[in-house]
Amino acid sequence: MNTNVIGIDVAKNVFQLCLANLQGKVIGKQRLGRESLLTYLVNQEKSCVVMEACGSANY
Repeated sequence: MNTNVIGIDVAKNVFQLCLANLQGKVIGKQRLGRESLLTYLVNQEKSCVVMEACGSANY
């Protein structure tokens, strides 16, 4: 899969991921537990990882 952008919605125990190509087309979604996130990201091809930036995201 040619994922170039991985958007992460941060939460306490579960992360919602949105996978998109460079044109912005959503090509997949994932829901991962805290213990699975690092393993998942390490096994992906080179991508830009972006995170939410709302006020409560930085707690």
